[in-house]
Amino acid sequence: MPRFYFHIIEGERRLEDEDGDELSNLDAAIEQAEQIIREILEEEEARVDVGSIRIEITEEAGEVLAEVDFEDGLTGNGLPPGSIH
Repeated sequence: MPRFYFHIIEGERRLEDEDGDELSNLDAAIEQAEQIIREILEEEEARVDVGSIRIEITEEAGEVLAEVDFEDGLTGNGLPPGSIH
C-alpha cells in the first residue's frame, strides 16, 4: 500500500508529518485528512481559524497529491490540487 503524509500548513508555518500512514488510495488519504481536521478542531475548540489552515497530502517523494482546507474538511470537500472547488 502507498504511504501518504499529512503536513499541516498555517500561513508560513508548516508542521511536517514524518511518519505518514499506509492507505489504500488517495480517496482514503483525503478521508484521513478530514478526520485529522475534525480531531484538531475538537482538541483546539475555538482557538483555530479554520480559514487559514490546510492539510497538504504528499507521497513519499514529496509530490503534493491533494490539499484539504480546514473548512473543506468539515464538509467533506477535500479535492486534489487543480480541482474546481
